[in-house]
Amino acid sequence: MDIEVHASKGKCKAKIEGDMTIYTACEMKDKLIQELAKCQAVELDLSQVVELDTAGFQLLMLLKREAERNKTSFLVKNHSPTVQDFFKLYHVTEQIERELTSHDNVKAAMGELSS
Repeated sequence: MDIEVHASKGKCKAKIEGDMTIYTACEMKDKLIQELAKCQAVELDLSQVVELDTAGFQLLMLLKREAERNKTSFLVKNHSPTVQDFFKLYHVTEQIERELTSHDNVKAAMGELSS
């Protein structure tokens, strides 16, 4: 598990590589919550996630909740095939699309902050 984070001008882009499982969730949570608190807009790239279990999914929901609590824009993008399969298996694809990937205000915030 590796988390690559780039923060600039109030926006944060994080890329997770490897596993999002019960074995990595606690360490990931600490790092991601810390980064989330520093930013006005967060993009989380899941394109390199190779394993996802319910602990990893719970982490995504926690990050979403923390972003809402802090009034931080939060966007999850580039789901790996593993992540897509997990979402399909648990019938949460539509919920994820609605809640984590299609926020125009998040995309706008990321654009505004990069200017």
